[in-house]
Parts: sequence; structure tokens; C-alpha cells
Amino acid sequence: MSIRPGPRRRIPGMGDPLLVDGRTLALTRRVVEVAGIPVVVRTGEQDEGPATILLHGAAGSWTTWTPLLQAAERQGAPLANLVIPDLPGWGETPSAGGSVREVADLGDLVAGIAEALGFASWTVAGHSLGGFLALDLAARRPDETV
Repeated sequence: MSIRPGPRRRIPGMGDPLLVDGRTLALTRRVVEVAGIPVVVRTGEQDEGPATILLHGAAGSWTTWTPLLQAAERQGAPLANLVIPDLPGWGETPSAGGSVREVADLGDLVAGIAEALGFASWTVAGHSLGGFLALDLAARRPDETV
């Protein structure tokens, strides 16, 4: 993964502008449908290892993770098999209405995204609500969480 110049949005009071175009991080925008719910996901190049799932917090989006992705690249340790969804109702993913009511529903949706992309296992990290979701997913799906 190499970082290319691209559109950026300046956040008041912050140093570097927030990257808002996944192509600058070699990410592909995809729509993955799980249980009839279309979810916008950014993915990186895929190999045979586990997915690296990054989950944003409430009122966030996949862009929450761009500073981490940039830092990993600068350190020469880019993250592999990235799966970065916009959770329902946030970012580019529309609300799922009443079909996603609990954290477990979101966890099932996230696991379904990884599986739809061909992953049988994953490492998961989250911020705020995404952290709670990551813990729930790891506790309910320990065989797939590495």
C-alpha cells in the first residue's frame, strides 16, 4: 500500500488533514449486502490471512481510521486484509431500520461482511461504540477471532 495525494478535509484544530478518499490509501469502496442490508466497506488487498476489521464509533465513518493507516504506512508496517465498514446509519451506509437493534445484530452483520469477502477469521479493533462491538464480536465468535 502506498499513499498517494488525494482529496483531504481539514479538521479545525488538528494537524494533518483527514483523508476522505480511500484510493489515496489503496482502499477499494465496495457495497457488501448481508441479510438484505447493504453496507459500504473499504477494503485493502486481500491475501490468505485473517481480515483486519476496523470499527468506527457512533457518528463516525471509515475515515476514523485514516490517521492510523497513514501512521502504519510511515512506520513500514501497513495493515493487511483491511475491512473497514461504515456501520448502518453512519458514513455512506444507510440506516438498517429495525433489522439492527442490538450490538449482537451489528456483530453478526460485521461477521457476515468478513465472511462475504471470503474471510474465515479476523482480528478486530474498534473505537468507542466500535470497541464495544469488537469486544462483543470476539466474545461471541472466539473461534473466528484471532
